[in-house]
Amino acid sequence: MRVRIVLVLVLATAATACVFRSVQTRPVESTDPRTVVTAPAKAHLLDGTIVTFPTGFRLVRDTVFGAGTQYGLNLEPLRRVSFIPLDSVAGMESYHDKVNVPATVLGSLLATAGATMGTAALAVAIFGSCPTIYIDSAGTSVLQAEAFSHSIVPLFEARDVDRLSITNDLKPMLRLEVKNEAAETHYINHLELLAVDHPPGEWIAPDVGGMPIAAPALSPASHAVDRAGRDVLNVLTHLDGEAFATDSSTLANANADDPRDYIDLVFPVPAAADSVALVLTLRNSLLTTVLLYDVMLSGQGARALDWIGRDLEEIGPALELGRWFVEEMGLRVRVADASGAWREVGWIRDAGPIAWSHRAVMLPVTRPDTLQVRLVFVADAWRIDRAVFAAEPWRPGIESIPPARIVAPDREPIPEALTAVRTADDRYLQTGPGDSFFVEFDAGRAQDDRTYLLATQGYYVEWMRPDWLRRPPGTFTPSNEALFAAMRRWQVVQREYEQRFFATRFGAR
Repeated sequence: MRVRIVLVLVLATAATACVFRSVQTRPVESTDPRTVVTAPAKAHLLDGTIVTFPTGFRLVRDTVFGAGTQYGLNLEPLRRVSFIPLDSVAGMESYHDKVNVPATVLGSLLATAGATMGTAALAVAIFGSCPTIYIDSAGTSVLQAEAFSHSIVPLFEARDVDRLSITNDLKPMLRLEVKNEAAETHYINHLELLAVDHPPGEWIAPDVGGMPIAAPALSPASHAVDRAGRDVLNVLTHLDGEAFATDSSTLANANADDPRDYIDLVFPVPAAADSVALVLTLRNSLLTTVLLYDVMLSGQGARALDWIGRDLEEIGPALELGRWFVEEMGLRVRVADASGAWREVGWIRDAGPIAWSHRAVMLPVTRPDTLQVRLVFVADAWRIDRAVFAAEPWRPGIESIPPARIVAPDREPIPEALTAVRTADDRYLQTGPGDSFFVEFDAGRAQDDRTYLLATQGYYVEWMRPDWLRRPPGTFTPSNEALFAAMRRWQVVQREYEQRFFATRFGAR
């Protein structure tokens, strides 16, 4: 827990950007077709069963060798195994024997991904975003948030807070649907609804630490220009889904020494104001998915299982990755002081590529009349729908509302799941691809002057696809070169990724 706190502080407080130091891929010799994984690993088979290898395994061509145990659809042990063909595997993941993670009360993936989709479908599945949160609106599921998308291992577990875009026609019992739509295992530690009461018409958004800020009125910038010199004021003024993306020339000119884009904003400052708030609506592009899938994971082959299950369990490698993340990724907010020098005042960590995220950053007033703000980020890593400001922001109170019930898709209550997520402790609710459940909160009567936020805490483990496992083992080192490799790859596969992304998510059963 102390290690986790240190890493959370590194990720949450370091006000710098995020960069990889280098990517080094060292293929094994062609005369040695073996890959050795020492971390505990779990293979999800096409027939719906699971094989665990507590001491790791050897991958020799298309066969996995190791001391394994096969479990059935109800997680009952079936038999000992010494090898499995890779063609029988839907996906493999590291699991952490030092973390108290009970068996899922929802049934996990089991037969769903393998039997329904098959290896061919899994090989092209690129949808991934951790738990996705929906609410029913007139019979249609409306996406609200995606949870802890940056928490790829237990030591990076952290608390996320997202604004819920909910109208005032709610019933007293607020019901959210939580889905696992990706080839991942999710470990959900805590769920909590936060209610913020405020005067009608005010906008509420969490700050970078998850605490709400109330904005009495939102006003557009008077000037907005990106690094390419484009006037982007109109696209950043309206909350309409028409989002800013990096100009193609800026992305083409990016390099390992300078991979950045930026947007310069000018806001008029009311007389006597000593602070204002920058209010953003944004989400990541799929560049972050390319970075994780194509560079950090598949670029290492089966070696990635050791990287996740062994290396990132140790404080040194985990801190190195955490420091790199806050130095290079995310979005930095800078303000020009009286001399014109840029001073950093905020850092927004990656939010995920699925749901729009709302964030507010308190800004000091450094000049009379106008405030110059610069948003700095890895080129084409963000889509920004709106960037406006609020004069006289204030800190409202919060009412914490714990979950009242968790029910399965068939509406049967699951008391064990409720116990697992009511407090942040060593109990987790584990879900697999295709799993979903409903969490209900006793939110009281709906009203115009109440905004809801959802707090989530947990982490996820990505599944290694069979074609990733077949690649030569390599190593990954956080560096500018690794980031630049992902950017170059993104330029090649952007259209394909965007076309395939939502089409390859796992439907909830």
